Amino acid sequence: MDASDRPLTMPLSRPAPTRETATTAQAALVAASFAMLLAGSNAVYPLLPVYRDMLGLEPFVLSLTFTLYVVVLVVALFALARPRFTRHAAPLLLTSLSMMIVSDLLMAHTEEAFILIGRALGGIAGGLGTGAASALVVAAIGARGRAVTATGNTAGGVLGFAGSQLVVAFLAEGAPQAVFLSHAAVVGALLIATCVVLWKCRETNRVVLITVPGLLAWRASTDPRCGCSSRAPSHGPASAWLLSSALPCSRNCTSLSYKPSARSSCSVPAPLLS
Repeated sequence: MDASDRPLTMPLSRPAPTRETATTAQAALVAASFAMLLAGSNAVYPLLPVYRDMLGLEPFVLSLTFTLYVVVLVVALFALARPRFTRHAAPLLLTSLSMMIVSDLLMAHTEEAFILIGRALGGIAGGLGTGAASALVVAAIGARGRAVTATGNTAGGVLGFAGSQLVVAFLAEGAPQAVFLSHAAVVGALLIATCVVLWKCRETNRVVLITVPGLLAWRASTDPRCGCSSRAPSHGPASAWLLSSALPCSRNCTSLSYKPSARSSCSVPAPLLS
């Protein structure tokens, strides 16, 4: 039989990841990352008696570990409570995870200055990650992402406090190092995995995050090339936001248009198109 008569066979290729798999992975990893941010901030409270016995810290300094964290957290949340920061949710979340790792390493030193600096960094990390995580989860799975984020909030606080208390019961003086070094390792693993998923879903996140009505209004009011107002509705399905951002305005304001990339393996999630 001639070579021309042989049946043609096509090489099999691995199927591309499905939309559901990619968006579910993003929602799960981001929610887990947010939970671990809160777990790290709550893990310090069972350790306060250990710090008192080891370092002889006065009650004022012990209370300062809580006050400093809350003050820095509130300031960070207030500074980021603007629509224009929504489109930077991915880098903000990755930055918060990186800062939490540094905070863990400082807290593991069990020295007064390191503890206070670590708590301040933990507050900044929490402020950076709170809004960013919520935006990315909603971008991945739609409105039900708010419930997922709230669940991660509660689960992270309980996990951090209970886990730290358990370690204190068994290790006593060695508890700070065990708690914060293990937490840093978990956050580091989540940081790497989240980086990969957010990179694959970068195009989806870009188009979804810039279609928040408040962000569209801000862009329309600050972009000198656009004299029209945002047409995004203040309520309704997210598909309306998506459509309003994809259509150019009457004054050639095309900065909000979406140009998908063929390299992106993650597409717009189904809840946002329904």
